[in-house]
Amino acid sequence: MSKNAPPIPTFIRSPQQEVILTAKEIQAGQETYLARDGQHIGSIWGHGSYLAPDWTADFLHRWGLATAGVLAMVAFTVRAIIAIFQPPADVATSKLRVS
Repeated sequence: MSKNAPPIPTFIRSPQQEVILTAKEIQAGQETYLARDGQHIGSIWGHGSYLAPDWTADFLHRWGLATAGVLAMVAFTVRAIIAIFQPPADVATSKLRVS
């Protein structure tokens, strides 16, 4: 067992006991990642965000901006609908006056 690398399982099975990945496939994926300098592009949860943009933070920021835009549009639309169907204050009070 190596003390400098995480353990690689011999295989990974599904709940139905089908082999999903083997150790050889995992190592091939790691080699591809390293060959394309994946370790220098950043990572989703790891220290790669120090080296490159943090994709998770970027996604959450964009999602927050989009959500704020949708909420602002909903609030504006609700106010517009209320303004259309609610008569002005002077008209509403004049109808309530009985002479």
